[in-house]
Amino acid sequence: TASGLDLTGTTQVTILAWVRMHDISAAQDIVFDNRSYMLQVTLTAGTNRVRGLIYDADWAPIVDGTISLLVDTFYLLGMVYNGSTIKVYVDAIEDGSAAQTSTLSYGDVNHNNYIGVYAITGSPLHGDIGDFWIYNRALNPLEIQRNFLATKWRYR
Repeated sequence: TASGLDLTGTTQVTILAWVRMHDISAAQDIVFDNRSYMLQVTLTAGTNRVRGLIYDADWAPIVDGTISLLVDTFYLLGMVYNGSTIKVYVDAIEDGSAAQTSTLSYGDVNHNNYIGVYAITGSPLHGDIGDFWIYNRALNPLEIQRNFLATKWRYR
């Protein structure tokens, strides 16, 4: 197991990933850091939605998007944490938010990043991940839109 991306002391993070799900019968982790953040696609209220979480003693609040995601369709999914708010995005459109205050912390040696696998059980993502980015700052909506527009031709 390799060590994870170290964002110790950082209060901001952005995760963006082009994702196509083939099946969503349970929560599917796109990226998971066992001490700081998680971006998922999950089955919520009978529909597939993006979910973002920041860890601060527990995984609350959970931010679920409202846009229903279709299987076998690529989406640019994202989570932005700016030190006070978690926001989730679908194709550069803000899809949900919640207040959260936390400093991203990596206080132990068991810190790892997991991409495309549920770290607890080792269950793989039932889909594909295309381009993928982790930033150590909060991208603004225009930056997310520019990323979407610059890369969508690969996935449409």
